[in-house]
Amino acid sequence: MFRGVRASSLGAEARLGRARSPVRAGVRSAMHRGEEKETMRGLNERLAGYLSQVRLLEEANSKLEEQIKNVVKERRAVGQRDWSAYEKTIFSIRDQGVEQDIINLRKMIDDTQMSSMQLEGEVETLNEELMYLRKNHEQIRDSSVDVQMDAAKGQDLSETIDKIRQQYELAAQKSREETEAWYRNKFDSISAEVSRNTDALQQGQKELNDLRRQKQGLEIDLQTMHSMNHSLEDTLNDTAGRYSQTTNNHNMIIQQLEAELAEVHAQVSRQGLEYQALLNIKSKLEEEIATYHSLLEGTGPPYNGFTVPALPKNYDFKGMRPQDDVNVESISPPKDGNVIDNSASENANTEASGLAGNESVEFSLEQALCAAPRKLSPDSEQTLGKKNAEEEMITQKDLELNAANIAKNNQYIHEEAGQEMEEDPAF
Repeated sequence: MFRGVRASSLGAEARLGRARSPVRAGVRSAMHRGEEKETMRGLNERLAGYLSQVRLLEEANSKLEEQIKNVVKERRAVGQRDWSAYEKTIFSIRDQGVEQDIINLRKMIDDTQMSSMQLEGEVETLNEELMYLRKNHEQIRDSSVDVQMDAAKGQDLSETIDKIRQQYELAAQKSREETEAWYRNKFDSISAEVSRNTDALQQGQKELNDLRRQKQGLEIDLQTMHSMNHSLEDTLNDTAGRYSQTTNNHNMIIQQLEAELAEVHAQVSRQGLEYQALLNIKSKLEEEIATYHSLLEGTGPPYNGFTVPALPKNYDFKGMRPQDDVNVESISPPKDGNVIDNSASENANTEASGLAGNESVEFSLEQALCAAPRKLSPDSEQTLGKKNAEEEMITQKDLELNAANIAKNNQYIHEEAGQEMEEDPAF
């Protein structure tokens, strides 16, 4: 193609070269006619047009050469591709075609075997018929020999021929009847066998269709079972997660209740200790009050001062609750033995309240007597003891009730969790 284009361009140049001589002659004639400039301009324009066309054709040729080279490279690259995947597909399709051809050839072999068996049967029947005809021919030949011998004796030839013809016709009819009967029997037996085989084939096809339907039904059941199994597994996982969360919540509640129970026990023990400390303080105060009374009555020993044990800080005797600090360590009697008046006692109380932050506060004997409770009668002491005992019993009963309620709550939580686990089929 490129050579043709180049040759055409070269031929055009040659034709242009050859055409220069008549052009020159025309120019000369035009010069004589006064059109030299216009002719030269036209020729120059035509020459420039031809040269531009030649350049365009050369550029087109170069572009086409590059395109052809690229196409050749691409085709070579395509020829070096990995065709293994396509080869596998081709081999599988080829194997399927070969298997189908094998199946068809097997069918053809079966058909040819059946036809060969039929032909063999026909050959056997024809051989038997041939043997029978040979026997008849031999019999006829023997009878013809006898006829010749009889003819030699002078019998009538026409009668003999008629007899032979009759015998031959009878023999042929007999052989025909026997052959037809044999063929009929053979055909009946073959037809019966074919009908049996057809029935067996139809029965086999029915069984095959039934088995295929059963297979499809079993596959559908299997898919249903798989989906049911997946759904049951999902339900089991959800139930296990839910009950694990419920168990964790119950365990947290149990831990909280156990912590509350331990706190209640600690409070009970702490209140018991505080109550015992208060009883000790009460007994000591009662002893000191008795000592005060004996001193006032003048029956006891001379008083040089006594010490009241320190009470817990922030404690209220009446409500058994923490209040302001009242720590009394020592109380000194008055120096002059006189009784301090109420204003003095109020000043002392004010001073005592101002010194509440110190470790100890000093009181006069009158202040201690005024602050001390009066001596109770036996009935009042009995009533107070009963009241304290009842309060202790009420406190113990409340604690026992709280402990019993906590135990019942724990038992109820455990029973509820066990009942839910028993009712859930996942467990």
